[in-house]
Amino acid sequence: PRVCLGENLARTELFIFFTSLLQRLKFSWPPGAPPPNMDGVVTLVRSPFPFDTVKKAAMTVEQTETGGPRVRSYKDAALANLPPSAIKGPSTNPQLTDSLRALLAQHPNGVSLSQARRSCPLLEDPDVLKNYTSVRHLLASFPKFVRLQGVGVQTRVLPPLP
Repeated sequence: PRVCLGENLARTELFIFFTSLLQRLKFSWPPGAPPPNMDGVVTLVRSPFPFDTVKKAAMTVEQTETGGPRVRSYKDAALANLPPSAIKGPSTNPQLTDSLRALLAQHPNGVSLSQARRSCPLLEDPDVLKNYTSVRHLLASFPKFVRLQGVGVQTRVLPPLP
């Protein structure tokens, strides 16, 4: 049987897209509205009846030492639970920052993350990456030099905003 060559990539991108939405947003239906009808409409494909949703930034509520609730984003809560050794400040590698500046001077509209990795060998250096979970995490620690846009294989490395 014929198979689309890009099917695995498409599935991966859809997974990344929807998990990032679920991590960043909380979906619910409007207050007082009934839950959506789960029967759906059966035609060529099964699809849901139209319904409204409310989207909010995903937050977590924790108890503070004084007993009152504190609302934080999931990202902030996750960072708060990491050991101090896992949270590192930006690297002070001048060779890497010079390399990134030169790359973005040549490409003012930005480059893909994979192109940045090929153009800056220091981004593949294990000593440079040892305190970071990924190249993306390393680059995100340089807000004065680069900004990142997109997710997954579609991440772009762009010059910082003025």
